[in-house]
Amino acid sequence: MTTTAAASSAAASSAIPFKPAAPLEANALGDGWIALVVCMAVLAIVVTLLRRRAIGLPRLGSTPRAVSVVESTRLGERTRLSVVRYRGRELLVAHGDHAPTVLADQAVAPSEEPKP
Repeated sequence: MTTTAAASSAAASSAIPFKPAAPLEANALGDGWIALVVCMAVLAIVVTLLRRRAIGLPRLGSTPRAVSVVESTRLGERTRLSVVRYRGRELLVAHGDHAPTVLADQAVAPSEEPKP
């Protein structure tokens, strides 16, 4: 019975025949160069958009706005006071629970107007 036990243990320890995996071929430039190029392109786009936003340039493809809020401050729980530029004029506007109210209207000097 020792030969039967030896044969069964030899069969159990032998490898199960599977199709061998194909050897990996080494690429001359490395496998990650495409991912590196894509990451660098995405990084360049993000940096460009952040720089445009930081210096106040409008977004690509956007038109300059006719209305811009220069400054706004809270006067009470539900009331705000805002300085709004519209078509070469500065308006002092109070707005709260009801309709906004124009408190003052003044022309803006051309040197004070923002560049579009």
